[in-house]
Amino acid sequence: MKTNLIIATLNRHNNLKCCLNSISKLNQSFDEIIIVEQGDIAKTKTVIAEFNNLNISLYFHSVKSLAQARNFGIEKSSGNLVFFIDDDVELIEKNYINIALNYFNSHPKVMGLTGNIAKDMQIFNRSWRLKFYDWFFLLNGRSFNISASGFYQNNWGKVSQQSCQWLPGCNMAYRRQVFEQGFRFNERFIRWSSGEDIMFSHQIYQFYGKNSLMYLPQFCLHHFEEKGNSINEINELKMQIIYGFIFWQELIYQKSTFNAMCYLHSQIGLLLLSLYPKRLKSKPYAFKTLLKSYYFLLKNHKKIINNQINYNQFILDND
Repeated sequence: MKTNLIIATLNRHNNLKCCLNSISKLNQSFDEIIIVEQGDIAKTKTVIAEFNNLNISLYFHSVKSLAQARNFGIEKSSGNLVFFIDDDVELIEKNYINIALNYFNSHPKVMGLTGNIAKDMQIFNRSWRLKFYDWFFLLNGRSFNISASGFYQNNWGKVSQQSCQWLPGCNMAYRRQVFEQGFRFNERFIRWSSGEDIMFSHQIYQFYGKNSLMYLPQFCLHHFEEKGNSINEINELKMQIIYGFIFWQELIYQKSTFNAMCYLHSQIGLLLLSLYPKRLKSKPYAFKTLLKSYYFLLKNHKKIINNQINYNQFILDND
C-alpha cells in the first residue's frame, strides 16, 4: 500500500522540525509527506531542507483554516492510506506505519484508525463531584462514543482495541476509499476549526457502521498540544459553541425531541460549570462569552443551519 502523510501547519516551525525529526527515525518511511503551510512558507522551506531523507511535498494555502488545509492535502494525495497528524506531535513508535499497514490489511472493513495519544499538558484533576457533574449534564460520552448532546469522550491509555464513533485529528489514518466516497472536512470551519475531526470521522462512522473506525493502542504518538497563535481563548470558546452546534445539528439532532433536550441540558451544564470557582479563576471570561454565544445562536440558528450568515465573523470578533 502507498502511504501519504498530511500535516497542516501555521507558523509553528520549531514544532514542525521536531515532528519531522521523529518521522525521520521511523523504521519505515511514508511514501510522501504532504505539508500544507498557511503562514510563512519561506521558513517552512528552511525547516524541511534539513530532511533530505524524507519525500516531502510542500504547499501553501492562503486561508487560515485547518479544515481547508487538510482538504487541500487530500486533493494532493494519491496513497492507498492517508495519515493525518498535527504539527506538534512526535511519533514515538518506530513501527508506526507498519502497525497501521498490518491492521488495515488484516481488517478490510476498517475505514479509519487511531491509537493512544500521550500528552504533556497538565490534566485538571477532577473530583468525583465534577465527574458526576459531567455525567449528569452529558458533557462526556463513553469510550470514543458521542452522546445525544453532541459531546464526546476519549479513552487514551486503554490497553485493548475498541470500536470508535470518532477519531482525533492529531493521530488518524484512513483508506483512500473514504475520500473517493466524497468525505471531506467542513470547509466553513476556519483557523483552529474546533471539532472538524469529530465531524469528519463521525460522518464516516454513520456511513460505514460499527467497527468501521477503530482504536489500536500501539498505534501511538506523543502530542505536546501547544497553543497556536491563530485564535485567542475567547474566540476559541465561541468557536467551540458555534461549531459544536453545527456538528450536533447536522449529525446528531435528527429532529429528535430527546436529542434537543439533551443538547440544551448539556449547554446549561456548561454554563453553570463556567461559574465553578476554579474555572472562574482560570477563565474569568467564560461565563460572559458563553452568554454571548448562546444569544447569537438563539437569534441566528436558522441562518447558521442554512449557511446564510457569516458566523465566523462573530467568532473572531474581539468586542
